Amino acid sequence: MDKLLEVENLKVRFYTYEGIVKAIEGINLEIRKGETLGLVGETGCGKSVTGLSMLVLVPPPGRIEDGKVILDLKGRKVNLLKQKEPFLLKIRGKEISMIFQEPNAALNPVYTVKEQIGEAIFHHRRREILNKVLKSIEEKARRKGKSLMLKIERWFYEKMLANPEALSIRIAFKIPILRRFLRRKLDEVIRNEVIAILREMEIPDPERVADMYPHELSGGMQQRVVIAMALACNPSLLIADEPTTSLDVTVQAQILDLIRRLKRKFGSSVVYITHDMGVIAEMCDRVAVMYAGYICELAEVKELFKNPLHPYTKALLESIPRPDKEFKSIRGTVPNLINPPSGCRFHPRCDYAMDICRKVPPRLVEVKKGHFVACHLYPEGGMGSESSA
Repeated sequence: MDKLLEVENLKVRFYTYEGIVKAIEGINLEIRKGETLGLVGETGCGKSVTGLSMLVLVPPPGRIEDGKVILDLKGRKVNLLKQKEPFLLKIRGKEISMIFQEPNAALNPVYTVKEQIGEAIFHHRRREILNKVLKSIEEKARRKGKSLMLKIERWFYEKMLANPEALSIRIAFKIPILRRFLRRKLDEVIRNEVIAILREMEIPDPERVADMYPHELSGGMQQRVVIAMALACNPSLLIADEPTTSLDVTVQAQILDLIRRLKRKFGSSVVYITHDMGVIAEMCDRVAVMYAGYICELAEVKELFKNPLHPYTKALLESIPRPDKEFKSIRGTVPNLINPPSGCRFHPRCDYAMDICRKVPPRLVEVKKGHFVACHLYPEGGMGSESSA
């Protein structure tokens, strides 16, 4: 299967007053076209930072220290970490979108739903929107005759289509009466696009919701709006960062079903970040298990549940409450990543730890076809500090 995005030797550090947090330690991942890749692990293991790194959006005081994030842009391989901000602004939202964990934090409280989704649509689909405006003006001209105002309006939109930053356009939008006149038709077309995408999200009465503010919506409706913003431009890759964490069980099921159906419809690849193994089993094709900044196991989802190899993966699965089995918690706590344990970072909590585990970080290698594990229990695991998959 073709690769859509490759993460190579990614290292991320957070420079805090307490010390340097080694958040991501040389991980490698590939996301294939059309697949759903699950990223699972305990809170603080680096899942969300990995997702943000794919968008080159690591917040300060974080810094991407090393690695590559290579995106396939219609056959052209582009390392996003080497690109400047103007190029990245064109990629974010159009080629790669993200559903953030807290919908009310992702939405601006002073703008309506239409304004927030419409901004993404106009920024990334400007040529399509302006062509629709010109088509609407042509239809109006055929019905009413080519008035002077319609000729002026058409001239401005043709100029905007050719060069949105032209001086004449910037001057026109600074004159209040012209700005109102020019934006009327543009707002009408964008509003229709927003209503159409809200209808895709199965939001009841999308015409009314488009004019509402985030605080007027329920949590489930807010999450649907955030998903609408992410999918408004049909991105190649959708990163879903625990999109159902703050929602009740019924709404969670609806959102998961919505993401699954929209993925099939738009043909997007999905990186699904969660700590819920049940969601991973339901949503994903492959799963990468993260622990303290490393990927410790990666496999097809059925293979991982049937035959977990890494002690941490086994412990995660055993900690899921089941009526027929005794509940087992993982002993110890997640390590402090300012001073992480030497060698394998899981060894202080591992029942199978050996001397080599305390000294040498295991390398992630393929022990079965498509099944990778980083553990010294497997001779094929070798020795070294690099993780790759």
